[in-house]
Formats: sequence, C-alpha cells, structure tokens
Amino acid sequence: MCNNSMMSVVSDNDVKNQIERVVLPSYVKRNLYNCYEQQIFTLCQLYRGEFWRLFLNQSILHLDDSDGSLENSYKIRGNITSSAANKYGIYMEEIHDFRDIVFNDDHNLYLAEIDSNIYEFTKDLEEQGTHYLIIYGEDGDNYLVNDNYYGMPSQMIDKTVLNDGLVRIYRVNHEEKFKIMDLDGFQTIFSTNILDEYKKICKSLDNEKCDDSNQLIEFLTEIYKYCNKVAVVIRNVKDNRKMEYINACAKEVEIQVKHIQNSVYAVIKKVIRNVVFDYDLTKEILMEQENKVAIVQNVLNEMNNMVSGKACIAERLIGLLKNYEDTCEGEISIKQNDSAYILHDKLTILLLLNYLEEMNTGININYEDIIDCDTYRDFLIVAYRKILENNRC
Repeated sequence: MCNNSMMSVVSDNDVKNQIERVVLPSYVKRNLYNCYEQQIFTLCQLYRGEFWRLFLNQSILHLDDSDGSLENSYKIRGNITSSAANKYGIYMEEIHDFRDIVFNDDHNLYLAEIDSNIYEFTKDLEEQGTHYLIIYGEDGDNYLVNDNYYGMPSQMIDKTVLNDGLVRIYRVNHEEKFKIMDLDGFQTIFSTNILDEYKKICKSLDNEKCDDSNQLIEFLTEIYKYCNKVAVVIRNVKDNRKMEYINACAKEVEIQVKHIQNSVYAVIKKVIRNVVFDYDLTKEILMEQENKVAIVQNVLNEMNNMVSGKACIAERLIGLLKNYEDTCEGEISIKQNDSAYILHDKLTILLLLNYLEEMNTGININYEDIIDCDTYRDFLIVAYRKILENNRC
C-alpha cells in the first residue's frame, strides 16, 4: 500500500526562515492538544513536513489495578517525545544552563518550558503553571520565539526575562537523513481495541467513587482526542483503489468525534446548572458514548484489514456490485464510476439498493442518504457507511 521513503529535512541554515512559515492544520486545536504537544508538532512539521505518525502508537488502556474511580481506571499509551524520536528522528536533549543556549550550524532550536507568569499570553490565566515554546534565534537582547499554540510564528522576548522564568530547556537534535518505514505502525493503531478497553473501564467503576464531573469531562475528552488521532492517521493511508472508502472511514470517525465532543459540552452545561453528579448519571453518560466508540472500533477493524491485505468490507461491496450485474444476466452493465441515472432508470437503482440491504442485514438506506448520489460508487459508499454504523464489521 505504501513504500519505504527517505524523509527530506530542512537544513539547519534555513531553520530561522522556515519555522516562521510552519502552519499547523485546522484539526490541531488548543482544546485538543496542549502547548507541549503543539510545539512537538511544529518541530516535526518543520523537519519532516508532517507529524501524523506521532499518533501511530496511541491508545487508551484500562488499568487492572483501578481503585474504582474514573481517573485511575485508564492510562494513555504513546509518549509523544518517544514517538518524535522513533518516527521522525527528532530528539530532546535537556540542558541545565541558559548559557548553553547558542545558535550555530549544529543546534538552532530549543524547546523551553517557562513560568507562565512571565509570558504575555499566559500571565493572566486563572490557573498558573508552565508553558512551552520554541526558541529559534536571537536579536540583540532578545530571543526569537515561535509559539504555534497561540498562533505566533515569530515574536521577541527579552533574554533576561525568559532566562529568569526558565523551568526546563531542551536542545532539539535531529537526524539529517532519517529513513521512514511507511508501513510501520499503521497496524499498531488500527489493531487496538478501544471498545474492549472502554467497556472494561466502565465496568471497573465503583458506585461510591464516580461523582466527579471533572474526571468525566477529562476522560471523554481523552476519548474524542484519541478518535481524532485515528481519523488523522486514516486520512494519511494511501491506496488509490480504495480512496473513497478510506475517506468514508475517516469521515465516520470524525462524525463520532463531534458527537462525543457534544456530550462533553452537555456535561459542562450540567455542571453550570449545578446538576449533582453521582454513579448513575456518570454511568448513563458513559453508556451513551459506547455506541459511538463501537462505530470507531468498526472503522479500526476495517482499516486494519485493509492495510494488512485481509478481506475487508470495501472489497466485499465491490464484489457485490459485480454479483448484482451477473444476476441481471447481461441486461445491465455497471461500472463504479458511471453515472447511475444516465445509464439506468430509477427502478434499476432501487433494485440495487434493495439488493445491498438484503446482502447486509441490518442496514436501512433512506432517500436522504442517497439524495446526492450520482455514480454507482456513491451508492456503494452510502451502504459502506451504513455497515460501519451498524456494527456489521
């Protein structure tokens, strides 16, 4: 499906100019990814032209030694720092003295953790802590700073102020030539069983330790954050024969992300209205999300089969179209890219839809589902998404 490739990198001499031009995609939002993650994204985008491979080892796992509370019932697997090293050859080397911050041909970038009180965009935050940004140069008494988290490709901060507020600082090292294995890791994320882990987490909860709305909000946020990563990875699978089906898988996951996000907002509204959270309400909200997680699991199963060369639903549907043509005994000829309405009458199309429903028990294709369809592939994609949504994988 994909070939091994040598990743191109920006030369160290071009870093100062190129980092100011790095623009992260719209799906990278502050409510999903924290400042540290976004600075790592920026570094990967700068040196490798992408960062989605950081998500390949991500998963959410149930903890067997859970104490019954939601916050202690799961863990997030997939360290972003390790992923940057393993997937992109980008390493963080901690240094312990700001006097080691030098700018030459070998080391041009530094990842700095600073006290949020000294930084313009964080000094007035209600909760104070630390913030990460990238130092990429100097201009007299100022450091040149990049911070895509706040949409600031270039700004200057007084050296003395920043040095006084430093908590930690890392020199960014990268391999000039780093060989990426394109196939490596796809099955890692696609073979995870998020549904099984989700059920275990819900089952392990103690009725006396599930009254914290903040824990519920944080957990559901991690769920839709994980699903967002799944969608991003799917968008980067390349198979010209099945791109429409791959895009349909990504779209289906993105829809579930929005549904779970809406559930988080609904929880926040309940908190604002002083609704009392107890075990029953927490379990009710978690159970409402299970079907959404199940759909994501269906997509994971399908994508795992697709990238590993196993039988997948997309191939079966393409085969069904051929079988339907054969049952018509030569009366009609069907090609996926043909306009169904130009070639055949509406009865023929309805017979095809009925055939797809009969061959995929449990799906129901309505008029609003097909209103924008033209080619036979469009109709197959509708059936495909219905199967993914109805636990038919």
